[in-house]
Formats: sequence, C-alpha cells, structure tokens
Amino acid sequence: PISTFTTLKYFFQNLLTLYCRCDIIPVFPRDRYNKGDFEMINKKVYLASPFFNDMERSVMQATLSTLRTQYAEVYAPFEHTIPNAWDMSNKAWGKAVFMEDIEAIKQADIVYVIDHGHYSDAGTAWECGFAYGLGKEVIHCTVDITATYSLMMANGCTTSSTDFDVFMGEVK
Repeated sequence: PISTFTTLKYFFQNLLTLYCRCDIIPVFPRDRYNKGDFEMINKKVYLASPFFNDMERSVMQATLSTLRTQYAEVYAPFEHTIPNAWDMSNKAWGKAVFMEDIEAIKQADIVYVIDHGHYSDAGTAWECGFAYGLGKEVIHCTVDITATYSLMMANGCTTSSTDFDVFMGEVK
C-alpha cells in the first residue's frame, strides 16, 4: 500500500515535471539525478505553505525537495531565522519575519502555494494574494481534494489544481 505522504510526494513531483516541460529537465524519480547532472532553471521560487503540524511539514518538505531538483534558488520561510530573534520583542520579531518574507516574494519569479483547504494557514493565503497582486506567477495546489477551499486562493493565482489530470489540461 502507498502512504498518503508517498502519494503527495509523487503528485508534486509530477506536477513540477509537467509544469517545467523542458528538454534539460530530467524525468523523476529524483534519486536517479543529482543537482549537478543537469542545468537548473534559473528562476527564483518562493514556497508558501503552512507548517504547523506533521502533515503540513511532510508535504512542505517533499515539495521543497522536488522544487530544489528543478530550480536554482528556492526560498521557504520555514527555513529562515531572524538574527538576534531572542533579543527582540514578539512584535519586533513578527515585523522582521513579515518584512523578510515580503522581500523574498518580491524577489521571486514563481510562488508555489500549498493549500490544505479552508482551515489552511492565513499567512499562506496572504502570501498567495500578495504575490498575485504583484503579478507573480502563482502555482496553487490544494492538497486535500476532499476539503473545501477558498475561492480567493483558487482564483488568486496563475494556475490552480485539486486534481492532477485537471492541472495537466490547464497547462497545455
């Protein structure tokens, strides 16, 4: 039996492979390739994703691994820290995180958004809307296809999918 994590991992790998149609991009599985074996796509990617429970972190990590096989630079807020954070007030730290993420979205060429449905993180929804408002290419994936999701998230992007086959039709 295939686990939910494995299914999601292959969903994002296939999604990324399809999206990046290019002769220099290898076909997965990832373990057959190393970053140095092919030319990386020279675009900056920002990954907007909640990371507050094990499921969200697992999906985010699998997506990060996949993105990093394709793109030269991938920014994930989860991985970044604020210097001297322990010396800051909560308000000052929050503002520093906010400003760093805004700058990273401004610098990104593409923003990938992982959405877990209506309950999903408000910060992820804000990042999606901000990127869309800046005219960034926004790729939105609703991970839980049984969940209801926000029409703002689904429409505030370049491409949105709850189903891999539907996504393939949209990319063509």
